[in-house]
Amino acid sequence: MAPTRYFFTVMDGKLVVDEEGALCSPWREMRLQAIEMAGHYLRDLAPPLSERA
Repeated sequence: MAPTRYFFTVMDGKLVVDEEGALCSPWREMRLQAIEMAGHYLRDLAPPLSERA
């Protein structure tokens, strides 16, 4: 099966659009990629610990 390009756009108070996408072949690989990318986006959007209530 040929890889398919998936785009992982995240909305968490701010829209982060994935303009590159990722080539994934089986559904399991796409799922893991989505989880990993969401973690990166959310970590980057989170305020520093010193600014959290």
